[in-house]
Amino acid sequence: MRASVEFAHGVLYGDYSGVVFYGEPNKGYWTDRLDVSDRFIDPLFRAVLDRAWAESGGELVPRLASDWNTLEGWAGCAIGVTEVAGRDAEDLMAAFGEVTAADLDPHVAGASVEDCLRCAGVIREFVRERLARGRLFIDD
Repeated sequence: MRASVEFAHGVLYGDYSGVVFYGEPNKGYWTDRLDVSDRFIDPLFRAVLDRAWAESGGELVPRLASDWNTLEGWAGCAIGVTEVAGRDAEDLMAAFGEVTAADLDPHVAGASVEDCLRCAGVIREFVRERLARGRLFIDD
């Protein structure tokens, strides 16, 4: 299965939400995208939050994870597609790179720890490629 749909929401019954990462629009259309179901992104964000709180008392929580947790910024109600600052994307990708199976285990339901780790790798690759080409956007 292609990575662009492998982790997408809407694949399983009742799996209707998640996060979408976008590259730059093409002629006004958001065709360059990576859909990530809540089944994968929720455990990843929760693991990142747990690690940051354990290691720094919350001081080093990446902004994108913090916004997701507090429903602010890009994750706020009806915000829509939002551009992501390169530094914010890099911070989250670094945090995803540090997440271990043990970090994910208490948070995973509806997916496997291994699938969540693979998903983190796919997200990291997508984000790095988009940042290298230009801009990155996100929506929930």
